[in-house]
Amino acid sequence: LAISAVPPHAMYTAAQVVFRSADGGQSWQTISPDLSGADPAQGTAGSDCKDAPLDQATACGYGTIFSIAPSPLQDGLVWAGTNNGRVFLTNNGGDSWDNVTPAGLEDWSRVNLIDASAVDTRTAYLAVDRHRVNDFNPRAYVTHDAGKSWREMGHGLPAGANVNVVRQDPQHPGLLYAGTSRGVHLSFDDGEHWQSLQLNLPTTGVNDLLVHNGDLVIATQGRALWVLTDVAPLRHIAAVSPNSKANAKPVAELVAPATAVRLRFNQNNDTPLPPEEPTGQNPPAGAILDYILPDGFSGPVRLEILASDGSVIQSFDSESLPPKPNARVYFAKTWLGDPQPLAATPGHHRFVWNLRYAPPPTLESEYSIAAVPEIETPILPEGAFVLPGKYTVRLSVGNESTEQQLTVVMDPRVTTTDQELAELLSFQQEVAAVLQRTVTLAAETKEPKEEHQAEPGIDTPKSIATALTALAIDLEHVDAPPTEPQRAVLASEADRLKRLQAD
Repeated sequence: LAISAVPPHAMYTAAQVVFRSADGGQSWQTISPDLSGADPAQGTAGSDCKDAPLDQATACGYGTIFSIAPSPLQDGLVWAGTNNGRVFLTNNGGDSWDNVTPAGLEDWSRVNLIDASAVDTRTAYLAVDRHRVNDFNPRAYVTHDAGKSWREMGHGLPAGANVNVVRQDPQHPGLLYAGTSRGVHLSFDDGEHWQSLQLNLPTTGVNDLLVHNGDLVIATQGRALWVLTDVAPLRHIAAVSPNSKANAKPVAELVAPATAVRLRFNQNNDTPLPPEEPTGQNPPAGAILDYILPDGFSGPVRLEILASDGSVIQSFDSESLPPKPNARVYFAKTWLGDPQPLAATPGHHRFVWNLRYAPPPTLESEYSIAAVPEIETPILPEGAFVLPGKYTVRLSVGNESTEQQLTVVMDPRVTTTDQELAELLSFQQEVAAVLQRTVTLAAETKEPKEEHQAEPGIDTPKSIATALTALAIDLEHVDAPPTEPQRAVLASEADRLKRLQAD
């Protein structure tokens, strides 16, 4: 079943013929002749077709249409492939069909999947599977002239791994992804050469691939759904000419980041699942920032996030150790996780910015109960979210720096206005400022630990910081302007701090 991305979003399905529905499946029309290669004169009921040998099976009508690919660019342009090695194309909604089968494609080669290009109506890719006839060699084809000629491009894929799917990247036409019976591969040169993209995937058959919103979604043969979050680094590599890179001075590269959605980390506030419980894994929450350091690189790296006025929102340094948390660890180490480093070694690195300002200073923070095994558990408060908008990411290596633009968009499920978000951010910054003064006063007065036992109602830096830290955490849980009670808490604690400072 295939659904066209072009209005009126026709639906297609098939047997030996192609059916089309323009009303969501309420009614169907036959829009093709028999494309399976069956010979009407042979018939299917005669004794010659019962237990027919392979060389007679097509004529006896054992073939069927196995793949359908409507063009994402043009209504009525549809590709169809059969399980016995035939490929057809219509440009007019089925009024006429052209046999565009690649030369040399043998009978009973299953056209497992056709990928109709999202950038060129004359381009399509075929994934061909011949394992039913004991041929396990990878077979894939591409045409750039609407099937008049084809180029075989499976030769660079692993021997013995039949091809289930080939997909073209919708932004970089020469960037291809292939799923075989043994995993995932990619090509930067339109299928001339292939390399593994297996990473941490189990070795298993990959039945389908889809590039969706900049992620690569992978459907395996019995080993779950997987997502390669953000293919921007692959597109970055595909956009760089090998010749220009070979002649250029080795430099640090900052990959243009994908649009970041203003989302929070895991919001499960119940007891975390035990580590042995089978679970899926969410993509990182925040902006995914990829950078590539050249061979032989040695030296510090700094990553900065800048607002539109040039002010620095956050800065990360490869030589600076993460500050030691001032929060009590009350759980097993498996939930603690390791702090995210800013790597400074040659190669490709990824750093995730959580789209927040630096956390406000506190005398004592706390770990979130929303923990995930082997992932660093957030320390609360985390810091105020930035507003949706445009930001600059700057990568500095020695005396050289490079910049990329980053767009941050709102969680599409949230309807809070920009003005309300700005009110929230402004109030959070007020809370952080009072907290800073409170922490400074505590350091100056060297408040003893015994102050934890202070009587209720006594003004101390510790009691003020505790109240303001709780307020800061509350504010980070919602996308809404501060409430009157929240404003009253800040005013009350600020007055208490003034009285302490006056003493």
